[in-house]
Amino acid sequence: MEKLRLIDVKKEFKDKSVLSGINFCVNEGERVSILGPSGCGKSTLLKIIAGLLDHDGDILLNGESIKNTPTNKRNIVVVDQENLLFPHMTVYENIAFGLRVRKVDKAEIDKKVKSLLDEIELSGYEDKKISKLSGGEKQRVALARALAVNPQVLLLDEAYSSLDTNLRGKMRELTIRLQKKHSITTILVTHDKTEAITFSDKIAVMLNGRFKQYDKVKNIYELPINLDVAKFMFDRNFININDEVIFIKAEDVSIIKTDDKVNDRRSLCFDTVVVDCEYVGSRVLCTVNLNGYDQLLTFECDKKEDFLVGDKLRVFVSDFISYKL
Repeated sequence: MEKLRLIDVKKEFKDKSVLSGINFCVNEGERVSILGPSGCGKSTLLKIIAGLLDHDGDILLNGESIKNTPTNKRNIVVVDQENLLFPHMTVYENIAFGLRVRKVDKAEIDKKVKSLLDEIELSGYEDKKISKLSGGEKQRVALARALAVNPQVLLLDEAYSSLDTNLRGKMRELTIRLQKKHSITTILVTHDKTEAITFSDKIAVMLNGRFKQYDKVKNIYELPINLDVAKFMFDRNFININDEVIFIKAEDVSIIKTDDKVNDRRSLCFDTVVVDCEYVGSRVLCTVNLNGYDQLLTFECDKKEDFLVGDKLRVFVSDFISYKL
């Protein structure tokens, strides 16, 4: 069932276009990431959805326009990297704040807060001051405060970017677990491709104020719709051949014997020379120069492979995507 729909949403600041006709739909209970580089308009779009900025176009929530609905009447909650917790309140008071504003019964508030504290694994922290919490604990409290009011839509604006890599992963897992439990429609804004891929049901790739591709995660990764999306999602293995750019994913490259013949039209073979080998834990990143094209190709290989710079290899490309120039 459709939960949120944006219809030709546009935004200008001082006659400069920031958003250019955004159209997309998020279904009930979905996790969607808006993925793009800094300055592409991601956070502006989130603020528009939350009601913090005016805009052209329309936004439908449960099939009804909320364009003129005040922020406090939308029940759309934002969690960002600053978390914006009230420093003078305890953990309990922060989580209970939205419920008290809505004049929820005291017994119900107590039940809800204690349940959420258990879910975020902070039971016993009720009376702690916010200043005594770690960064990860603060973000868990901010998430619990958002969930307490049963939001129609939960918006995460680079919510975990201030945390270290390990904590980010844990917070992402916790958020997904709670999102599934409470069936809350959730939109994450991020510049982190790995975070978007691991978090989402769908990804909207945003470049220069436009959605370039909005699709299931698998399709975004395996079938970038155009060269712009491919180059944003991947930073290497774009080979110019005649009037085309061939994009090759590292996992589609392997080493073959020199005398092996390949006839599949979706396959390529290159004679190469090793120019770099980089140890990355369980695997090695091998970069080779494609003889005849003077271009580089990087792929992963077993760390037991003992390649040296200057070694000659024949590589087999099992699949690729081509884009017309």
